[in-house]
Amino acid sequence: MSNSVDEELRIMEERASHNPHEHLEQPLDVLCRRSAVSVHKSASIAETVALMCANGFGAVLVTDADKLVGVFTERDVLKRVTGKVADLDQSPVSSVMTSNPETLRLGDKIIFVMNMMHVGGYRHVPIVDDAMRPLHVISIKDVMAYVLEPLHDTIVSIPPEPFRGERTQHSG
Repeated sequence: MSNSVDEELRIMEERASHNPHEHLEQPLDVLCRRSAVSVHKSASIAETVALMCANGFGAVLVTDADKLVGVFTERDVLKRVTGKVADLDQSPVSSVMTSNPETLRLGDKIIFVMNMMHVGGYRHVPIVDDAMRPLHVISIKDVMAYVLEPLHDTIVSIPPEPFRGERTQHSG
């Protein structure tokens, strides 16, 4: 009888010591799947937007002397470019980028990028080295894919539309 009680106590202790958010304590490098794409601050808005569209990027890092000076995102296109900049070929991306963006390092924890995105309202966070050279961009999509990975089988088996009670056929 004592062995089963001891075993139960050991299991309870083990469960209590397990951190359910342990995966969020991992370093950001587990999210970094591709290198950052960057343009020089003198690149035109048109050139930068074309690069983003051709590659499906939501953000491009902006550099000067290989150091991060800004980030240009889809949101910048909507808020700072559309209807406001007349000549996209002649206007530099530096005129509409977000200057001096907040950054993280490869060794920082995933929980930090999640906090930064939540508090700052960011969808993209640049990852830089100690010399401020761009390495990667973490997107909210990257974070969501990582956080939801343990639930993959559950998520893919969910019907495409929530069931909200009895379904009725509507005519016409």
